[in-house]
Amino acid sequence: MESLISDTEASSSIPIVDRKSLGSLPEGVEGLTDRNAAELLLEFGPNEIDREEDCSDYLQGLCRLVFNPLIALLATLGALSFLTGDHSTGTIITTMALISIGLSGYHQ
Repeated sequence: MESLISDTEASSSIPIVDRKSLGSLPEGVEGLTDRNAAELLLEFGPNEIDREEDCSDYLQGLCRLVFNPLIALLATLGALSFLTGDHSTGTIITTMALISIGLSGYHQ
């Protein structure tokens, strides 16, 4: 079995892949040419994630935002505050939970 790195490359501590293993790739060792890149772009399209979302994706995202440990803790503390008659603390905690949900949704 041949080594993937040559003796001179082995001394440099940076592993370099053997050129024969890259021979079958269209880009080779030198990288893609403009022509190869254009052909691959036509064949496969741009390198991006499909963003087709339906209603169930939005619902799942909303559930992930609402049902997380921080929101559960804040909801519990807010409910306890309202139940014990401390409405100002309950309002503040509920506002914090809503802000957390809003910011998480904005960042996603």
